[in-house]
Amino acid sequence: MMVHKCDACKKTIKGKKVLAGYSEHSLGHNTFCENCGKPVLAFLKSVGFLKENKKTATSTKTKK
Repeated sequence: MMVHKCDACKKTIKGKKVLAGYSEHSLGHNTFCENCGKPVLAFLKSVGFLKENKKTATSTKTKK
């Protein structure tokens, strides 16, 4: 079992995590809990990289 910790607050992540970087499998990414990841998601949404998914009410990545 893998234990994920937030890179900002160092708490163990229970539930959803926010990955910020090129891809989930690259070495250059950061893992955030939902609380610490809110500013990251807000920025990505403001510049148009995320849009609201109406079915699940979660953000999804858009292709450009």
